[in-house]
Amino acid sequence: MDIKGLIKKAVSSACIYFTLICAGYMLCMVFITTGDESPAIEANRVLLFFVFSALCALADAIRNIKAIPAIAGAIAHFAIYLFGFYACFMLPVNMRPSNVLTGLIIFSIVYWIYYVAKLFFKTRLRINREASAKYNDQFKKKK
Repeated sequence: MDIKGLIKKAVSSACIYFTLICAGYMLCMVFITTGDESPAIEANRVLLFFVFSALCALADAIRNIKAIPAIAGAIAHFAIYLFGFYACFMLPVNMRPSNVLTGLIIFSIVYWIYYVAKLFFKTRLRINREASAKYNDQFKKKK
């Protein structure tokens, strides 16, 4: 893939991540907020959401570069996601170190469960696709 295509894919990925993060945050705020208050996202939080989205898109772009070995891409992907989560969600809240560690461990567990499940389903899909491509219909009418 050329650089221009890689940048376009990264920007569109960042926009999708940003939209999902903002929508998820607003949905949580609707359920948490009570009374006459209307849920709103603060400007600094929106900026942090965008930074996290851009880091996620960068991590995805790095993982998809064919010149990088798969394990190195996976490690870089995880490291960038972990750094983004820490810098954009945990650092601005001034949490205690024990809470930060707990949050990073929970994030890591959720990340690896998602990553392994995604790899499993991609592998199953590839296997099924290859099996159906090898299938030769013996009773197909010849033209």
